[in-house]
Amino acid sequence: MRRVLVCVLVLAVAGVAAAPAVAAPRLTVSPARVVYGDHVVFRGGGWPVFESCSRLVSLTLRTGRDTYAIGRVHIARNGTFRHRWAPRAAAVGTGVWRVVARLRCESGEDGSALYVRRDATLRIEA
Repeated sequence: MRRVLVCVLVLAVAGVAAAPAVAAPRLTVSPARVVYGDHVVFRGGGWPVFESCSRLVSLTLRTGRDTYAIGRVHIARNGTFRHRWAPRAAAVGTGVWRVVARLRCESGEDGSALYVRRDATLRIEA
C-alpha cells in the first residue's frame, strides 16, 4: 500500500512539473516618459485567446478626472499585442496617466461579462 501511495505522489508531482505554466496577462509601456509628438509603444503578452474572449483589447488613458480612448488592438494567436501611439497636446494633458488595457470575456456558466484588466503608468510632458 505504501509503495502505491509513493508512486501516485511521484506521478502527481511529475504531472504538475510537466504542465505548461500559464502566464498572467501583462502590459508594458515604452518609454514610460514622453513629450508631445514622441511615440509610445504599448505591448501585451499572456492575454487569453479562446472562444469566450474577444480578440480586441481596449486601451485607454485615465487620470483622476479624465479618460481618453487610445484605441482597440487585436490580440495575436500567441496572446500578444503591440500598439504604437503619439500623444497630442490637443487630445491629452501633461502629467501622470494610467494606461488601462481591458479585454472582455464571457463566463462559461451564464454568459455574463468578465473583464481582464492590466494597467501601467505613463508620464506625458510638454
